[in-house]
Amino acid sequence: MRIASLVSISLILVACSATVVSLPEPIDETNLDKSRYRLVETLVIEAPRTADLRLRADTNWYHIGTISQGRVYDTKDQVIVVNSFNVYEAAIVVKDGMVIGYYPKVAKAFVAARPAPIQLVKVE
Repeated sequence: MRIASLVSISLILVACSATVVSLPEPIDETNLDKSRYRLVETLVIEAPRTADLRLRADTNWYHIGTISQGRVYDTKDQVIVVNSFNVYEAAIVVKDGMVIGYYPKVAKAFVAARPAPIQLVKVE
């Protein structure tokens, strides 16, 4: 009975956590694009077992590096939080004009999201 309870609690906790689909991976900071980008339209990012995140229009974004899944962008205009069982401050991962996930800065891992088109316009 006690083991069954522990297994049930463990399964619930695992189900509440964000889906991290890769092992920790440091950002490759070579070949950074030093440009500033502006987000044209508000964008909602949806990821399994996390709260939806709204990226505000007219925020400035910077390329901070690359991981195997895509380019990583961050902003100082808004705090990006992956809110699931754990709460992580994160950057977004973009590939082929689509946000495909998050990059939690402390965990240095990739959290997949439902792909969503993003319009980043180069400012400088």
